[in-house]
Amino acid sequence: MHNHSLICLKKILAASLALLSVLLMSSIAAAAGTELPAELRKRMFLSLKTGKTEAYEGERIALTVTLYTEGISVRDVLYPQLRNDGFSMAPWGPPVRRTETRGGIGYDALEFASTIVPKETGSLALGPADLQCNVLVPSSKGPAEAFFGAQEAHAVRLKSEGLSMKILPLPTAGRPADFHGAVGRFDLAVEIQPRKARAGNPLTVAMTITGSGSLDGARCPEVHPAAETEKAFRIYPPQRFENKGGRICEQILVPLSGDVQAVPPIRFSFFDPERGSYATVRKGPFPLTVAGSPGALSYRPQAESRNFDSEGRPWGFWALLLSITASLIALAAVAYRWRAAIGGMIEKKMLLFRKAMRLKRALGEAERSMDRGDVSGFYTVVFRMLQEWLGDAFHLPSAGITEDIVEGVLLPAGIDGDLPEKIRILFRKCDQARYASFRFGRQEMQDSLATARDVISRLRRFHGSRRP
Repeated sequence: MHNHSLICLKKILAASLALLSVLLMSSIAAAAGTELPAELRKRMFLSLKTGKTEAYEGERIALTVTLYTEGISVRDVLYPQLRNDGFSMAPWGPPVRRTETRGGIGYDALEFASTIVPKETGSLALGPADLQCNVLVPSSKGPAEAFFGAQEAHAVRLKSEGLSMKILPLPTAGRPADFHGAVGRFDLAVEIQPRKARAGNPLTVAMTITGSGSLDGARCPEVHPAAETEKAFRIYPPQRFENKGGRICEQILVPLSGDVQAVPPIRFSFFDPERGSYATVRKGPFPLTVAGSPGALSYRPQAESRNFDSEGRPWGFWALLLSITASLIALAAVAYRWRAAIGGMIEKKMLLFRKAMRLKRALGEAERSMDRGDVSGFYTVVFRMLQEWLGDAFHLPSAGITEDIVEGVLLPAGIDGDLPEKIRILFRKCDQARYASFRFGRQEMQDSLATARDVISRLRRFHGSRRP
């Protein structure tokens, strides 16, 4: 009897919980498209966090926005919007799903991560973060349908609490003369090629900055044109490149004489926010072996001038023979260049043809995915097309290209107009479709495909204009 009563009690409790869930979820349906109802805020909420709330100007700070849900089905989650006046912000990375226990309650967490860099000092407000998504709620067609599992999607919007950030100015005491805004912890590697050269031939000084922090606004380290250096080298301004491993700066030096024995030391200064002080990395000097005389070659006239050789032939005969030989060599060189040019043209034509065929197949695959309603497959194809054509245009490995290329490559390369923003939006839609299961409609996919065609067409023209 006791066991039978316990079983009945469990059944009643389960039915009560199911009914309570129906009532709570129905409250979402009543509030579709609005702020989350108060009774559900403990079961579904948004959290904004930073790695620290007190930092230095220019310091890179980790930032996360996390969506917590407890027993609620969510889909079509959009990327958060964040009020970040006074900060620059990196693009959101792909969202990460995990579970987390808070106050003894288990939550499903969807975390969006980024970084911010303060551009002003003082007390700055960050946030709130705002996020929109769809929640699956019991069907509104009637209690029976809702009780037996029929569901429909309703839009809700969540807002996090804001944060107050205290941003300190960089100290002026102890600031090195060559400090130009790098904040973090960095190291410098320098490679010089070749180490043996002739006077007048260029050397490449490759400087790689690695570490953690912000290089926003920081200049490249360089061989400075001091008075003694200018006498030894012709110096060209450094060029900057960005990659996942760090910042690469390349500078061309031309040794002016065989007296040059070394490339002078190279320095890079930064502010270390953990220690609250400046630091300088110094590498070099770098020994060189340079062949060549600094002076001009002297001219020594012949002691005797003769009009005939030892066999009585005039020197004009040899001059004519030398002229004919030189002409034949020149004709052979022209023929060789012509043949090489024709071969190069054919090779370029074949390369362009193969790329055009790959693009045609990719566009066909995207259209077929769109016809099937395969949103994830469609945006996977668009993502691969963007990677391939951006890699070709900027001579980068395609596999590692993401939305970061906009800030790291396109903007520093001077690509303006609406092209960077179009590329950014396409990458974000690809991430939403592939990672957040966002259900784009056919019209949105058609718009994305048209944008992708326009972006690729402009990248092809840009790539062509950069060919030597």
